[in-house]
Amino acid sequence: MPFYKIFFLLIAFSSFIINANEENSIIDEYRVEIVIFKFKEVSTSENFVEELTIPSKSVITLVEPKLYLNETALNSFPKNDSFFQNLLKNLKPINNNSSENLSDKNKNVVNPKNWFRKNNKVIYLDDYQKKIIKSNDVQLLGSFSWVQGIDELDSSKFVFLENSDEEYGYFLKLYKKRFMHIDLKAYLGIVNDLQLESTKKYRNEYDPLIKKNIVDSNDIDLQIYLPNKSDKIEIKNNQTSSNVKKRPSRLDKFIDIEQRVFNEEIYLFDHPYFGVLVSIIKV
Repeated sequence: MPFYKIFFLLIAFSSFIINANEENSIIDEYRVEIVIFKFKEVSTSENFVEELTIPSKSVITLVEPKLYLNETALNSFPKNDSFFQNLLKNLKPINNNSSENLSDKNKNVVNPKNWFRKNNKVIYLDDYQKKIIKSNDVQLLGSFSWVQGIDELDSSKFVFLENSDEEYGYFLKLYKKRFMHIDLKAYLGIVNDLQLESTKKYRNEYDPLIKKNIVDSNDIDLQIYLPNKSDKIEIKNNQTSSNVKKRPSRLDKFIDIEQRVFNEEIYLFDHPYFGVLVSIIKV
């Protein structure tokens, strides 16, 4: 058989193996952290004419899960017991199976239900954030973190967040195209009306991952009395942002970059007016 035919067969077989592995691969979870800051003094004479082109589709936002108290149960607590004793009184976990090695089986379990939950705490960028706060040259605008899976390009979404009080925002998409990539569009200003897709619906698309990774032997029977809708008291965080809706502004101060990135690396993307730190760590 001629050499070129053997070479062609080897390439075709290798491609088949790669495609098969991609189809059977499990999506890994990553912790994403981002810190945004701006320079207090800007020394540039550059005239920014071009405007940022924002994504018109495949955009979701971070979610903030709501917390509720059971008003009926709270008011019915016996006064001679502590709050926490009563709080856990109806929680009766029953595990009839051995818990041996359960932690080893479950430590890599992917749970899309926890993806894209907004958190204002950063861990890997905390030292950089503290230096920014202490600096006389830059001002901290915001810091956020969340967990997400990183899928192929066509299945990935932009994560959008904007602070209208401080007048900044970003679109951030992570995807895998043989290697991991980031597509970041950060800006100073306020965007016009934006059509957002449902974050919950997007996460639900990955429900099969939960069923695939659940360890059958880790069955726990929880007997919990859940409150009716009429009994629920929502626990709200203190609102620090104003409810005044500001007009959209010209987005001529922006960072628009798409590049390959690596796990456990920290990246700085800067502009004469502001900068963005991004950390991506595999969970």
